[in-house]
Amino acid sequence: KSDWFEYVSSPHYLAEIIIYGSLFAGLRDQYSSNQAWISMILVIIVNLGFSAIQTHRWYKAKFDESYKKLNRRALIPFVFSKEELQKGFPMVVVLTLVWSLNN
Repeated sequence: KSDWFEYVSSPHYLAEIIIYGSLFAGLRDQYSSNQAWISMILVIIVNLGFSAIQTHRWYKAKFDESYKKLNRRALIPFVFSKEELQKGFPMVVVLTLVWSLNN
């Protein structure tokens, strides 16, 4: 019963982000200067982030109180609550990724 669905609304998106992040980390030496590679990774992560947020909102609207009691997060377990989502979680992700690529 300790499935990822207990913690996030879209664990398949989280797993995909982890996979692409691992690819990026593993191939960073080969592709660190390739703007197409970096852009592709960023677009995938941002797209999955937005999709996870919309999925989370749809679940909350569709299943109302029964879903809210589960206390799931949209994408990252134990980190972002409803308040963070409303304050611009996707922008935080983008800025963090851009910062990490420049350092």
